[in-house]
Amino acid sequence: MRALLHAEFAALLARGGARQAAFARLTGLTARQVNNWCRGRAAVPPWAAALAALLDQHSQDAIEMTVDEALFSWRETLGEPLAADAAVVRRATTRTKAAPNSK
Repeated sequence: MRALLHAEFAALLARGGARQAAFARLTGLTARQVNNWCRGRAAVPPWAAALAALLDQHSQDAIEMTVDEALFSWRETLGEPLAADAAVVRRATTRTKAAPNSK
C-alpha cells in the first residue's frame, strides 16, 4: 500500500463521515496526532489509512462492534474475563505461546 498524502487521508475521513476527534477516539490516539496527519505535519501510518478507507465503506459503529467482538473472542480463547487488565492478558498470551502442541 502506498503512503497516503495528508489531503487524501483527510478526504477519506470526510467521505466516511468521521471527524478527526472521532477517529482519534476510535484509535485511542490524540486528536492532535490525527490533525497532524491531516495537515501533513506527520506521515499517515498505513494502518490509519486502511482504517480510514474502511470508514468510507462501513460505519464507525460497525467497525467498533467488529473490534469488540474480536477482543471478546481473543479473551474467551485465553480464558480471561473481558474486564481483565492488559497485564493479565499479556500473561495469558505468554502461557498460550509456551504451551506445548498436542498432537
